[in-house]
Amino acid sequence: VEARIQHPDGSIRWLNVRGEPRVNDGAVVTLRGAVHDITEQKRREEVLRELYETTSDRHKSFDEKVQTLLELGRRELDTEYGTLSKIRGDEYIFEFVDTEDDSIQVGDVVPVSATNCELVASTEQTLVLGDIQRDAPGETDRDGFSEWGISCYIGAPVFVDNDVYGTFCFYDTTPRDGQFSEWQETVVDLMSTW
Repeated sequence: VEARIQHPDGSIRWLNVRGEPRVNDGAVVTLRGAVHDITEQKRREEVLRELYETTSDRHKSFDEKVQTLLELGRRELDTEYGTLSKIRGDEYIFEFVDTEDDSIQVGDVVPVSATNCELVASTEQTLVLGDIQRDAPGETDRDGFSEWGISCYIGAPVFVDNDVYGTFCFYDTTPRDGQFSEWQETVVDLMSTW
């Protein structure tokens, strides 16, 4: 049985309860068995549902879908920036941007060599850097790190007709103590594949 409860701190928790109840005068007084907290599983199911509903919504335009995915990604990954960008030759063009500040705008163009997205495009693989200085010290000479202060990054290639079109990426100016999780990498991969 799955149960939704309110924790004393006010948060909502989900529990999976298995076992045999001991009943006394019609009321369950104890439970022999196991109780597992499945709150994280339920949260992930909600994210997947939101991804599916966004991408399959026939009433939303492509632009609205991308913007919703960037908002969802920033929330799920806890980053300052989310972008869908196009790589054209040596140029990196911001096509969609989700952030609270105005440091980057839709239509901005920077050299692709200044970005970690160059690595994503050249390897055609997802790149995960919880702390660029720690995880990829050889990349700290890029303008993204040295001038713009991008300290953590996760991005995946976007393909059109089997060629790398650009990247779907999320980044922050604060490095992470650890790494982006496998779950977070999966979320970015799902977004870029769509």
